[in-house]
Amino acid sequence: MIEHASAIFLVSPSETPCGVETFARHLARSWKLAGRFARQIPVCGRVGELAAVWRALSTAQALVINAPVVAWKRVLIVPFISIVLARLRGIKVVHILHEWDDLDPRRRILLSLYSLLATHILYSSPTVRDQHRRNALARLLPVKTGLVPIPSNIEPPRGKEAADANGSGHPAIRQLAEKRAEGCLILGHFGSIYPRKRSDRILEIAAELKRRGHDVLLAYIGDFVKGSDDIQALFNRRIAELNLADNVLVTGYIESHADVFAALRCTDALVYAFADGLSSRRGSALAALMSGRPVIVNRPQNGCEFDHHPAFREALATGELDLVEAADDICAYADAIERARGTRPGVTVDFDRCWRDAAAAFELVLREAPVFASMPMSLPAE
Repeated sequence: MIEHASAIFLVSPSETPCGVETFARHLARSWKLAGRFARQIPVCGRVGELAAVWRALSTAQALVINAPVVAWKRVLIVPFISIVLARLRGIKVVHILHEWDDLDPRRRILLSLYSLLATHILYSSPTVRDQHRRNALARLLPVKTGLVPIPSNIEPPRGKEAADANGSGHPAIRQLAEKRAEGCLILGHFGSIYPRKRSDRILEIAAELKRRGHDVLLAYIGDFVKGSDDIQALFNRRIAELNLADNVLVTGYIESHADVFAALRCTDALVYAFADGLSSRRGSALAALMSGRPVIVNRPQNGCEFDHHPAFREALATGELDLVEAADDICAYADAIERARGTRPGVTVDFDRCWRDAAAAFELVLREAPVFASMPMSLPAE
């Protein structure tokens, strides 16, 4: 029996999904929890998968493609043919575009073909929308566009799990807890370590705090991205140049979400210095906010960056999220960290609500909401 589904979500079968893949799966589940029908179809490049897509589309209102998906590097043709099949059946094609300028130009060309056949494009942030629509062809596409508020993919522990979550089984978290008990000033940086994220800039902030007389430990709660062997070597060289060999801890990938939050809660503040400023697509910043620790980051380039994102707006209103003017203003960061030390702001970012907001943005697409390229979609705060 074919499952009647109002939305078909193409996902990868990866057991270690990237952030975009995880978003696609969470969105499908949230759509289902909202009382709608959803079906996830894993694709890994086999032509036979297209028959399953074709059958599923017979009962669907929309095909949903999230891009870019890391696991699709070798199978981009299958999602493209799936889009063609959806248009042949008269089905809406919703292309959720998570990033643009950071992509390899060859991938941008291929994803542009997705956009040519899409009926709707949802952007992960105003910054990504502006990057994509700098292209004249993108501006002329006969599609409806909007924004989807990107939630955190990391769910905080609940109930007994929350009470028991102290990360004591993880050696890096034990080390953080010990340093915290000694009165060390612990800075945190959550997520993958890679150049565009400017993870190395936080080293300079730690060095400034050390110069001011603080006993500092900078904890990178995550690991280096794969695919470039010199990232870690360059990073270690910078640590040596700043005399921080005894002040930096890289935890490596932490599988358990409970352990991730145990590590985050060991910090005094979580710090980011993005090359292009904070973007509303940064789910890692929302995860950091859910830890109950202040988050200090450089302000976005777009003044309307958070207009569509209730969680970011509320975090700014409560002071949980503290914006400095520029990523290279190391002293401003150090001042903000000194002010934040010892504060414990309340947690206003709610995981479930964030996903309801994302599902609501998607629902507007299926309702044929009047979302035009010149008027980005915003969701009102509850």
